[in-house]
Amino acid sequence: MKAYASVDSNRMALLKDLEAGIKEIESLITDIDAPGNAKRILEIIGDLNPRFVRLASAANNTTSERVEAERQELLTMHSWFTALAGGSWSAASP
Repeated sequence: MKAYASVDSNRMALLKDLEAGIKEIESLITDIDAPGNAKRILEIIGDLNPRFVRLASAANNTTSERVEAERQELLTMHSWFTALAGGSWSAASP
């Protein structure tokens, strides 16, 4: 995840915010019954949620682009293999 996030400052900021949010949640969860702790945890999660949705969407888009590029490369390799195999077959035929 850090490798994916390292190419974009907004992604890195989100990861830093996540780390900070997790630390705060960990401190609040030890005394979850204290007044306001559950509400604060929900606020932290609620603040991060839209940003994580955008991150997931960007990751999905990046993955789709990568899959398409690899598919194109495989098609090119298949074409070359077919041409080579056909050439070998015709050269071997009397």
